[in-house]
Amino acid sequence: MGFRMAVNLRKKMPSAATLYIHDIVPAACHRFATENSHNGPIVVASSAAEVAAKCRTLLTIVPTSQNVQQVYLDPVTGVVAAPPNAARLMLECSTIEIAATREIGERVMKSGAGVYVDTPVSGGARGAEEGTIAFLVGHPGPNPDLALPATDTESKGNSGDGGHDIPRRIKDTVGYMGLASRVNFCGSLGSGLVGKIVNNYISINNVLSLAEGMAFGIRHGVDKMALYNCVKASSGDSWVLENKNSVPGVIARSPASNGFLATFPARMVVKDLSLGIQAAQAVGIDPSMGRNALVRFQEADEDLRTTNLDCTSVWLHLNNMVDEWLTESAQK
Repeated sequence: MGFRMAVNLRKKMPSAATLYIHDIVPAACHRFATENSHNGPIVVASSAAEVAAKCRTLLTIVPTSQNVQQVYLDPVTGVVAAPPNAARLMLECSTIEIAATREIGERVMKSGAGVYVDTPVSGGARGAEEGTIAFLVGHPGPNPDLALPATDTESKGNSGDGGHDIPRRIKDTVGYMGLASRVNFCGSLGSGLVGKIVNNYISINNVLSLAEGMAFGIRHGVDKMALYNCVKASSGDSWVLENKNSVPGVIARSPASNGFLATFPARMVVKDLSLGIQAAQAVGIDPSMGRNALVRFQEADEDLRTTNLDCTSVWLHLNNMVDEWLTESAQK
């Protein structure tokens, strides 16, 4: 996701502006610079601290809360090691625990590093590549009538301008990577992640329910395309039906029709679904569907035959056809 987002960022931001990049895999940075420097200057930095020292606007996206903590709070290489800058805007796009981003964000802002906003993304690898992803923003937004209370740190004017132009800066920045119509301001710090985790909980459960429904429908003798058309024309229609359909041969561009090539592997589903279960239980909701789905996706993740495939490979496990599919794939 991050690589694809950065491609659009460099392509659409002012050509004279410098894009500073950092990754724990230096080869990825050098590849990015080689492939995209024709759109404007790119500098590979040695640490997050170096990036922060050079930039007024910072974007981060990493796999875990531990990674986020290291990026921002490491006293030597993290953002807090850079000179304080009240006007610095930090957009944290990772999908991590709600409590973790709130704690990290508060600590970062209290250090004087600037304004930290959880800004997770939705839309998948294709959306990141096409520049159509949605941003779910943990900030009140530009409409004071809809605004929720800011954090204590934000309300003290940590943005350097009383915070008045933060929503505009957020929209301008994420607009380089996504659609302006899909920027959603959710409230206070952490609320963007709430929106993202809710969305993923719903869509992941939909992946499994679609796979199960198509599986038993086909076993009852109905053609897979006939089933697809029935669902498409009825209330079962969804984004998952069109983009993450687990039945090979139904949607030409889907992972299932392309060797279950991983755009979102089962291990990421296990992580995100676990976040949803944790978030639900924290406020007294029983995530019964999520618990059952987690077992299925853990099965796909823990099986060495499917662990590196797309999460829709759960279809192979539902139908007890992992070996059969692998044999057929090897013969192609």
